[in-house]
This record gives sequence, structure tokens and C-alpha cells, in this order.
Amino acid sequence: MNTVTKFMSSPVDTTASLTRSAMLVDLSVSQWTGRKRNRAVSDEVVASKNAKAKNAATVYNALLGDCKELDQVQKFVAMTRKRHMELTLPWADSGTRLLPTKMWQTYMEFIEAARDEFDRLVKNFLAVYDVQVTKAAFDLGDMFSRDNYPPVQDIACKFDLRTTFCPVPDAGDFRIDIDHEIKQDIAKQYEDALAARMQQAKQDVWDRLHSHLTRMSERLAVDESGKPAVFKDSMMEHAEELVDLMKNLNPTNDPKIEQARLALLDAIKGKSVAVLRSNMNARQETKDKVERILKEFDFGL
Repeated sequence: MNTVTKFMSSPVDTTASLTRSAMLVDLSVSQWTGRKRNRAVSDEVVASKNAKAKNAATVYNALLGDCKELDQVQKFVAMTRKRHMELTLPWADSGTRLLPTKMWQTYMEFIEAARDEFDRLVKNFLAVYDVQVTKAAFDLGDMFSRDNYPPVQDIACKFDLRTTFCPVPDAGDFRIDIDHEIKQDIAKQYEDALAARMQQAKQDVWDRLHSHLTRMSERLAVDESGKPAVFKDSMMEHAEELVDLMKNLNPTNDPKIEQARLALLDAIKGKSVAVLRSNMNARQETKDKVERILKEFDFGL
């Protein structure tokens, strides 16, 4: 397998391919954090520690203390953002992500389920909000200020989870009234930026693969005394998911990415967690194949 061969395509080809095979998606999540900076206490801490910088320490009040309902919302938001990143590719510094059309159904199933669960958790929190405010009045002592607690209907407006989709812009569609040469120059700049962003998206796939293969190689090792390293069940679960994701997170059908995906599929095929823990030959065979992938592919470098 010649894995160092460079598969080249022109920026124009890349643009045409990308506008048909991917779209852009923004995930926007807003929530009430239940935290507020306490300037008075912050100043007290700075003074008590004899710090010269006024902003040397910042103290935030947890307005509802240990509110499990709000904590559940916040943890779910973090999990949703993480999954959103896993199912998409990097695109813009603003947070916009590239979503291959092959991932559309998987992504929509994820985001629809996320919206339902987000709404459920928010309703649970809003149902106990007033009680939690009363409890906070006792728990926070002199740090409690009723002004920090808006009415529940105002708090409800602070929670939202939505996605926005739009097509990948075509560099040939600059409908602006400027000099033709300037327009061509702008289009060329966009083509160059598009190529760079596409390379960044591909590199993200390679980085995910390299990171997981490196962990697999370490976890499948056996030391000199014959003691095998310990690994979690999730190691193989993540490898299987990565095989599926790489099939769809490849909007330009890069053959190198597909070759690497098939190599990983071959390495883990028929290798359950139980087999890898009990059969040292199968364990070594899998480790050898993983290390072969690490050596044979350049991982976008």
C-alpha cells in the first residue's frame, strides 16, 4: 500500500465537490449558569492575601448552591457540544462546522433527541427554581441578594438549543458590483481559504485516527514480565465508531482516508474486548496491525 502518494485536486474541483457533498452547521446553546461574580468577596480575598493586583482573584457565587436539576442541564449541554464536534468537522473560527451530507441523518437523529432531552431537563429545573431560590436564601447567608434571581418566566427565556444550516458558499457566486479584476482577486482568495479549511477538516479526521491508534497501541502492550496493560471496554467501542465516522466524515472522498479506515476495520474485525483480554495472540496481532497503520500512513503531515 503506497500511503505517501499525494492525491491532488484543484481548488475549483474541491469547491464543486464540497458544495454538493457538505453543508455548514452552527450549534447555538444558551443557558442560565446560576453563577454571578461577587465583587465584594473578591476584593476581600485580594486584600486578605496582600495581592497588589485588584483582579488577582475573582469569586463567583453559585446562586443556587448544589442544585442537581441545573447541574443536569449544564452537564447535558457539555455532552451535546462534545457530540456535535464528533459528528462534524472544523470549518471557521466562529464555531461554524462542516457537516458532510452523508452524516445528515445521523446528525439530525442526534440533534432532535438532544433538543427533546434539553427541553425535559430545563422543565425539570424550572419546576424547582422558586424552591431553590428560597433554599439559597438560607444557604448563602450574607452573600444572598434577591436581585440576582429573576422571575422564573425570565429564567426560562435564557435557555435555548438550536441549529442553523447553510450551504458551503461557491466562490464563483460573488454577486457584488465591483471591478471585474477585484472580484476575481476576491474569488481567488476565497478559493485559497476554502482549500485551507478543507485541509483543516481532513487533518481533524487524521488527528482523531492517530490519537486513538496511539492509545490502542499503548493499551494493547504486554510488559517484559508478560503482564498485559489494562484497557477499558470503550477502547474498542470508540474504534468501531471511528470506523463508521470516517466513512462519512470524508466529504471529498479522499482515498487515503478510506484506505486508513479499511485498515482499522481489518485490525479490529472479529476482535471483541473479551478476546483481546484472554487471547494474547489475538491481542498481539491487533497491536501489530495498529502499529502498521501508524507507520504506513503520514496522517496528513
